[in-house]
Amino acid sequence: MDLSKHREEASKLSLGSSSNLILDSIVEKFAALGIEKSAKIIDIGCGKGCLLSKVKALGYDNLYGTDYTDFGANENYQFFAHDGNLAFPEQYRDFDIILCSEVIEHIENPWAFTRNLRALGKEGTILILSTPNPESFLSIISLIFKGYFVAFGPRDYPAHITPVSTYEIKNMLELLKVKVINFFFIKNGRIPGTGLLWRSLFPFLGGKRFSENFIVISKF
Repeated sequence: MDLSKHREEASKLSLGSSSNLILDSIVEKFAALGIEKSAKIIDIGCGKGCLLSKVKALGYDNLYGTDYTDFGANENYQFFAHDGNLAFPEQYRDFDIILCSEVIEHIENPWAFTRNLRALGKEGTILILSTPNPESFLSIISLIFKGYFVAFGPRDYPAHITPVSTYEIKNMLELLKVKVINFFFIKNGRIPGTGLLWRSLFPFLGGKRFSENFIVISKF
């Protein structure tokens, strides 16, 4: 298969959107940082611009977005098309905030990808990244009995190809002298064998075993 066509197919399978629970969790963490309104912000894998729309609603206007596919609806930010497997164009640099929601799992080489993200920022840049969590109970059970992590099975291919753990993310960032500030685990974990969320029956449960996606915040 032609590699560019393969990547295009994978990109379109994402439909340019993500779970509102994930996006709202990212915006909550973003808002808590008290970032200046003049901050230069980019969303990697912006899709239809859902995350940037939520950021704009907080009063931010210096917004950029990039994705393999132009899904449209980008009137609120400056858009440029880009294959995330490659280095970013040199004219896009010095961002204060880099948002990267549910993208790294689509990338063929996540180590190279984090280096490319690092090149977009500067000293003091904040990176907020989220990805599926392969360390949940449900994902581990899926690996044992099906041979693949949840969100990385046949129905997710070729969009989701690279599961990345918190341990691996930490190593990738620290290799680049990027300081990991904190990990946050979204309370969207499902009880194995059911369609129920852990939080619906046991709201006190949290952490990596009860979460299907995690967020990492780091500082350059």
